[in-house]
Amino acid sequence: MVQETFLKLIAGAEKIEGRSRLSTWLYRVAYNASIDRLRDQKRIVPVPEEADDEAAAEALSVTETNLKVRLHRARLRLRERLSAFVAGRREGRA
Repeated sequence: MVQETFLKLIAGAEKIEGRSRLSTWLYRVAYNASIDRLRDQKRIVPVPEEADDEAAAEALSVTETNLKVRLHRARLRLRERLSAFVAGRREGRA
């Protein structure tokens, strides 16, 4: 999923208009890629974007604590990978 998100990010990099932060755009790309994958698997779990942690946990059939742990780990992985990506771009590798 992460690789797919970054491939989409790179492919659409010229579409970035600079009106919002890169992290906002990356979040949207990842969100859309996740929804696409879930649609492909025919197991969409609708969670409104404005849902609180309790509602999201219920929709995903996990505890609120588990949801928070998963979100925390996902954010850490995303931060690490985005930092490596940005560092690579600065060094001219990407």
